[in-house]
Amino acid sequence: ALQLAPMAVSYRFAVLRFDDRNRYGQDGVPGTFLFAGGESVIVRVKPATQAKAGKRNRFAKVAALSSSNEGEAALIELLGPVGEYASELEAYQLHFGVKPCRYPQKEEWALTGLLGGVDGGSLPPCEAWRRDCSHLHVVSVDNASTRDIDDALSIEASADGGVELGIHVADVAAHISSASPLFRWALERAGSAYHGGIAASAAEAEADPLLRGGSVPMLPPDLAHDMLSLNQGVPRNALSVFLRVAGGKVVSRRHERTRIVNREATTYAALGAAATPALEVVRDLLRALSGEAEPEDLVAWTMIEYNSYFGERLVEAADAAAGPAGLLRVQEPPPPGGRPLAARYQLASHKGSTRGHASLGLAAYAHVSSPIRRYADLHCQHALLGSLPAAAAEEAPIEALNERATALSRYHAHTSAMELAYRCREAPMVYRGRVELDDEFGGACLRLYTERGRVRIPLSDSYFAEPLAAALSGKQGGGEEVELEVWGILKRGRTQLRVRVPSSDAPSTPSANGSAPATPAGSLPTRSPLSASRAASGGPGSAVDVAAARRMVEAALGGEAGDDEKGALERKVKKLGFQLEDIGKLKARQDAGEVLQSNQLTKLAKGAAVREQLTQARVGLEALLSLQADEARAAEEAKAAREAAMDAEELAVVRAEAKAARLAADAARPDGRQPRALMELRAEAAANEAEKLREQLRAGRVAKAAASAAAQAAPRPR
Repeated sequence: ALQLAPMAVSYRFAVLRFDDRNRYGQDGVPGTFLFAGGESVIVRVKPATQAKAGKRNRFAKVAALSSSNEGEAALIELLGPVGEYASELEAYQLHFGVKPCRYPQKEEWALTGLLGGVDGGSLPPCEAWRRDCSHLHVVSVDNASTRDIDDALSIEASADGGVELGIHVADVAAHISSASPLFRWALERAGSAYHGGIAASAAEAEADPLLRGGSVPMLPPDLAHDMLSLNQGVPRNALSVFLRVAGGKVVSRRHERTRIVNREATTYAALGAAATPALEVVRDLLRALSGEAEPEDLVAWTMIEYNSYFGERLVEAADAAAGPAGLLRVQEPPPPGGRPLAARYQLASHKGSTRGHASLGLAAYAHVSSPIRRYADLHCQHALLGSLPAAAAEEAPIEALNERATALSRYHAHTSAMELAYRCREAPMVYRGRVELDDEFGGACLRLYTERGRVRIPLSDSYFAEPLAAALSGKQGGGEEVELEVWGILKRGRTQLRVRVPSSDAPSTPSANGSAPATPAGSLPTRSPLSASRAASGGPGSAVDVAAARRMVEAALGGEAGDDEKGALERKVKKLGFQLEDIGKLKARQDAGEVLQSNQLTKLAKGAAVREQLTQARVGLEALLSLQADEARAAEEAKAAREAAMDAEELAVVRAEAKAARLAADAARPDGRQPRALMELRAEAAANEAEKLREQLRAGRVAKAAASAAAQAAPRPR
């Protein structure tokens, strides 16, 4: 039977306060347990160790003494100093069981389906029962630091003129059997663990490796980052779901075991910017189907589609008693007036309890899309493919797995909050956020949208220095946007976030680099997150009114304007667009220069090369002044271009409407290079965006006219 190995000794982790003058006997040092609500402890530390530690507080691994010595513990290992990121990260990893991590030896892996075994890793020729999809242009979208790529996407024209969206997930079950020691190891680990780091730039990360992000993968790094990962340019086996799209909605779904090649391993930022033609097609199709805008939400929609599809298959198999049961990810509806319960894993064969997921609004849901990163996904792959023994399913320690998965979720939440606190130690930062119901913690949480991604902060946590729950009680679960001021403080030995709702009359909060931002440091997606309201699988299905779109663009261009006039205006628009883009690049370069200079000036007192660093700072300042002068000249040129044509808002509308008309015309006359259905979806999205800009322009003009009329009607002083 599969089971998790219990710890031989009950170790705990604490902060030892060596700067506290109080001593309890010669060897008693006061301390506080980590993540225990401030629970105190007296740790017995040898005087020689106390002298070595000095007066700086340290993290420590301790063991509780006998029941007769309640409230006391013995020192097992002294860890790093409090207030340093690397030491605090190590303490978090030890506390939540992320480390130590001693992977099975290579000779124990027992891999299957790979030529050369652990020393080779290449695939044999594609089996007859596996569909060869290596001709597809497959793209993966992840964070820039991701090394374990387990999902990717593709788009292909179907024979009937529609579109087929492929969602491909690494077929890990083809190489790690349920009898392999790695399968049991994955159960013990439950999942991979990640941290983002606190380096302000790539240069700082290169200079100080302790500030970088990284991971402790569930499977050995050689497998997670290489032999099993869907890395660019190498053939990989996959378990794929194909969504057939017609009439603007998903009309059917099917799955196959496939052989694919990732042609483009890219990032969320590249998808959002449509950095390549293939990414533009993927982004536009996903926006039309999901109703979402942010790249992370677009990819999340595909994963929900994938997981819900296989969740339904697992329920069907369990009801038909067709093979061992897979694991469902279930969440019961909240009681009337109460908070939702935390999501958990449950065998699909348990028919007497809830099988659905309340927050997602799904009747069946399973984790299947990340078999490199989560044990549950690997378990479900084997269950779906018929390679899971009945004993492995029915005797799986589900309760222990849920506890381990919850610990990993809390590790990620606490680590991301801690890293944000380190970045905000010098000065507070203002971010936008939402109060949302969280399926992992079973209650309300703050979800901040920072420049590095989303940070989840449970409202029930005891480390808040100010009671936010009362201030935000009317917004819990409603998805409302709030403005939050956050900064890092050292409290009970941990670098924690202090969060408050700024008052309307409070002065503007400076950013971490010392400047006073006019806008929040974080921004929100334009639509509600998937957890608050999942879009219907069909998505928008109405056809584009090509004639109406064409008439709208012609009206914006001045009625029946000739081709020469339209061309001249389009060239002006394009030129202005390039100028505005250049201004943005100059601003980005200036911001980067300011961050670099700030980091250099902060570290002038360290090291022997003080004079050289001062010289570099002066060079950086001169570069900044040059950039500011370039920005001013570019702004004057942009202003002249706007005055020569029209204001920028109207130009944006004209440009959007022209794009919509062009796409609508292309869709009306397909050339066969792209599916007509996809062309119509892109035209419809462009037309909606143009109409939105036109409405914003119209509303702005009405407001300006009203303000002008009010000013003229006001009595003038004599």
